[in-house]
Amino acid sequence: MAHTEHLTQREAAERLEISATTLRRLTATGCVRRDEDGTYSWPATERAYARYRKRKADGSRRARKLHGTDERLTQKDAASRIGITARQLRELTRRKKVPRNADDTYPWPAVADAYQKWRAETEQRREGPPDFKAEQARLARARADAQEMQNAVQRGQLVAAADVERLLREPLERVNVIVRSLPSRYAPVLAKSAGISVAKARRILGEVSESIRSEIRNAVA
Repeated sequence: MAHTEHLTQREAAERLEISATTLRRLTATGCVRRDEDGTYSWPATERAYARYRKRKADGSRRARKLHGTDERLTQKDAASRIGITARQLRELTRRKKVPRNADDTYPWPAVADAYQKWRAETEQRREGPPDFKAEQARLARARADAQEMQNAVQRGQLVAAADVERLLREPLERVNVIVRSLPSRYAPVLAKSAGISVAKARRILGEVSESIRSEIRNAVA
């Protein structure tokens, strides 16, 4: 029998690779179930989210058959529909996991189908919680920045202010990811060493994590 974990909203959203806002919306609409104590059971939450994504993808395919054409979405709109961040979609695009049109728009629902395929393949390979952020940092740093700037030069543009801002923000964002994972990763260690419950240790580390992340947000605001 698989071990059941009870995760906070932030921890569950991180494992699903969606925002806490998206998870709250899915909970409110009944797509994902929250326990009476406010936690999310894992892997039950993961399975519920997979069913929701499948229903959404199936609906997109039916709409495509009905209308006979794909929609062309901006990066922001495509990421919002899929339920991930624009940054994650950029990385998937660079890794050629999802399609993008020549005009930099995304074909819908083809991009959603490709994302579902990538998630399914990732689930089959992994042995633990998804580590998309670590892979993102490892694979993207060496080539993504150079490619983006090269594209801007080829279009006859100067380096965009957003690119400069991203380069400045990236180190703090990586620290933010590490700090956010503290409660789920180190609560058992703190509980054992301090002689307290795991739930209490998670709350303590959660408060510490949120305090540090607040300072990071202030620094990059």
